[in-house]
Amino acid sequence: MSDVDRIPPRPEATIEAIRAIGYSFESAIADIIDNSLSAGSSNVEITLRSDDLDTFCAVADDGTGMNEDELREAMRIGSGGSRRVRLDSDLGRFGMGLKSAGFSQARRVSVFSKRLNGQVNTRVWDLDQLGTSDDWVALKVGSVNATQFAESQLEKSGTVVVLERLDGSLKLHEANLSSDEIQKVISSAIVELSTHLARVFGRLISRKNGPRLSINSHVVEPWLPFVEHSASQELPMEEIRVAGVVIRCRSYVIPHPEMLSNLNSTERQIYSEQLFDSQGFYLYRKHRLICGGLWLDSRHHKEMETSLARIEIDVPVDLDRNWELTVDKTRFRPPKTVKDDLARLAELARGKSRRVYRSRGVSRPSQVSSGKSRVPIVEIGTLRGETFARFNEAHPLVAQMLELPDRRLVRTFLGIANDAISQVVTKQSHNDSEISDTLPIPDEVRECARILFERFALQPHLSRSEIRGLMLSIDPFVNYPSVVEELFVVNE
Repeated sequence: MSDVDRIPPRPEATIEAIRAIGYSFESAIADIIDNSLSAGSSNVEITLRSDDLDTFCAVADDGTGMNEDELREAMRIGSGGSRRVRLDSDLGRFGMGLKSAGFSQARRVSVFSKRLNGQVNTRVWDLDQLGTSDDWVALKVGSVNATQFAESQLEKSGTVVVLERLDGSLKLHEANLSSDEIQKVISSAIVELSTHLARVFGRLISRKNGPRLSINSHVVEPWLPFVEHSASQELPMEEIRVAGVVIRCRSYVIPHPEMLSNLNSTERQIYSEQLFDSQGFYLYRKHRLICGGLWLDSRHHKEMETSLARIEIDVPVDLDRNWELTVDKTRFRPPKTVKDDLARLAELARGKSRRVYRSRGVSRPSQVSSGKSRVPIVEIGTLRGETFARFNEAHPLVAQMLELPDRRLVRTFLGIANDAISQVVTKQSHNDSEISDTLPIPDEVRECARILFERFALQPHLSRSEIRGLMLSIDPFVNYPSVVEELFVVNE
């Protein structure tokens, strides 16, 4: 008597379970595209259309293609698994992407593939046929519609994945919709798909010789979380180590809409509307976006003032298990060992975003009578028609206060002070006046000058002349040049 009992899974029930993983239409297509890019494709064309026979979606590439044995293995449920050694170009992990993504959207998944100078090889998983046979039997012949389309796409080498009977997210199969209703569904799906692919593959398609993605012959333009602009600010890159592996983190503060003078009113409005939802962390795996536009710490929530903050994290594939990557590649769960580091990075980027966001619409640094520019310690401006005043967080003295350990106490003080000075300026003129040289110099001015001089002197990249220039350009020392000169004489 044998000690083992072979109990194979039922095909239809297994695939129905796979279909429920949770793919959206756009995430499913992105997962199929992963296979195309792993095969070295230069061009990937997505086709979504309806004709007299059926509505179908196809992903065609010009990659290396597969021979008969390779295609058979690729169509195996769980081909390779997450532990096998993969090439650097391989974006997969579980060996489930093509099948799980395809079945999540369609009842028939056909794959046609061709090696250079080879023949077209075909394998088809048909859920309805599997329910009839109750065995893991793949077909070697596709439908007439799918076959004709695939053959029109495969010139030299490549692979075409055709999804038919679309009963997934699009709900088009057996839906009894009119032609106009079907076209509305398709048009909406194309817009959402284009937006999704632009984000997910933005890094890859933005490269000089990167792959070209197109949907119904319209090229997908890349979208990146940061904005290449002179007003963008990049914080120093940080490296976090997990299990001996380095994770690189880059933080950005993108410009406030009012800084983007090159945009027209419509473009600026779109940019402004996207800010709130787009803030937060962006996790990349092999330059493919896994998830983005979220804060990975429950203590941090989306706020308008933090909407300029972006943090890019490159997660090495060696840490897939640590980050608990899901099958559909849409979610990561960070390991507990990095949560404090991520919270710290978030706090730094969010704080910087607040300072930049609050400075929009304020009056520009004024000119003193000598013609020199000044960095005001207090900013005065208008917001929605109301006059306000606040301490300038770009001022070195205020910036130093904000770096103190008890930042909450400092911010509480600044909030009270900003409110107080706003009430004062609404009753007075906003015109600056110079302080007479005959007035005595307050002791606080001398002490602040000394502290700031000592801080600047610790910066190796600043020369004495640069320090002098900086101090003579900021409040309140613009009005007390003698205090600055005294410091340089004393510290010769």
